[in-house]
Amino acid sequence: MGGDAPEFDVWVDKKRRLSKLVATVPSVYMVLPAGGHDLSVQAGKQQVSVKIDAQASRSLTVLIPSLGTHSKPIVTEDKINGNRLKSIISVYQLGTADSLDVWTADGGTQVFKSLPMGGTAALVVNPIALDFHVTAAGSKLPLATGKLDMTPGGAYSLVITEGKAGGLKVQSHVNTVERYQTP
Repeated sequence: MGGDAPEFDVWVDKKRRLSKLVATVPSVYMVLPAGGHDLSVQAGKQQVSVKIDAQASRSLTVLIPSLGTHSKPIVTEDKINGNRLKSIISVYQLGTADSLDVWTADGGTQVFKSLPMGGTAALVVNPIALDFHVTAAGSKLPLATGKLDMTPGGAYSLVITEGKAGGLKVQSHVNTVERYQTP
């Protein structure tokens, strides 16, 4: 959701699971039993709902571009990193209708290519400190910049959203999993 969205709560099967989340900041990965679930995101009287099918040993990400009756949630299955010596970077493009690229800051390596609005991609990499910039697809002119310090076995999200004055911003986050609680 856009950076100016209100705090929101996440409900799963009519039970509140997460509260007072901030837009553009990924929540912890929730541990769900395998099977179908009704997930809804609520901020005040606004609500967006989606049915998801959780599978054992799999991770899903649900992206909500905006709250409202016409908002369509985007559900993606996340790439799994089987090598605990490597890191995994996932990128989520919610910033513009135009496709975007992600480059190393020196412009020497294209990390992600042609991400459409609502697009996601993931890459398993050696854990390094990475300075990067986001560009329009096919360009090397930076529209947003960021930094990511990785550690072995880490999972990271880059979230590209609309910034001030129609620009873009990108935020880096370390992914975490909630502590499992019995139902």
